Amino acid sequence: IFLFVVDMRPREKMENSKLNEEDIRFVARFYDPLKMDTSEAWKKLKLANVTEIKYHSILYRIASVAAVLIIVIGSISVYLYTNHDKQDWITVTTDGKHSLVYVLPDSSTVYLAKEAILKYNKGDYDVRSRNVELSGKAFFEVCHKEESPFIVKTSIAGVQVLGTCFQVQADLDTTSIFVDSGKVRFYNKKYPDVILEAGEGAYAVKDGNIKKDTNVDVNILSWKTNIFYFRDTPLPIVIKKLEEVYGVHIINIPQKDYHLTSSFHDISVSEIINLINEALDIHLKIEL
Repeated sequence: IFLFVVDMRPREKMENSKLNEEDIRFVARFYDPLKMDTSEAWKKLKLANVTEIKYHSILYRIASVAAVLIIVIGSISVYLYTNHDKQDWITVTTDGKHSLVYVLPDSSTVYLAKEAILKYNKGDYDVRSRNVELSGKAFFEVCHKEESPFIVKTSIAGVQVLGTCFQVQADLDTTSIFVDSGKVRFYNKKYPDVILEAGEGAYAVKDGNIKKDTNVDVNILSWKTNIFYFRDTPLPIVIKKLEEVYGVHIINIPQKDYHLTSSFHDISVSEIINLINEALDIHLKIEL
């Protein structure tokens, strides 16, 4: 048996080392190959190392699998919650040419004007309150429920009622309201609430200010009812209202200052144009 000892330490440290020739001779003198089987010792050492490595490897794999399962389960939970929430949301839209009548789960009716968007959460609707979100113009006929207030939210303001009929128009910078019957609360976060009764209107601008409308258009609901009232109304205003409600373009408008006093009840725009032409002796036409 040959024993080699190599020490790479500096000379001053080698001088202080206890490992010298005398120590080597002592080990060689008392070494008995029959009592110490080096091969068996190496095998046991290797087996111990392999067992420890396998043990730590198994623990590492278990920890890795557990971590992956936690991430996957968490991801699935978040996905299911998010997806469930999205599935509960109902969006009702109209195109640029037609209005739409939509009945909510509580039997309240919504008349959506052209290009209006109505949203509500089907899962939460009528649990404690009846919440809807609106962009554009809509008329609401709300079923009375004392225990479940009806709330319309826009980007600027909100409307709360128990049961009534009213119109909300939610534009980018302004939200306006007109009450046809009953009583409503018109509010936002910055200014005091406004209570409105039948025939009254109000509007909220983007900076939060709420004001009552003292000059409500008599034809504010014409888009829904197809009923028009004109009393000494300038012809350009009459034409503008007809174009707005029916989505048409009227031509041959005379330069002369004409005024119209008349009412029209649920008739076509072509019939209205013919009646105006006869009354004022003019030649309005609908551009095709």
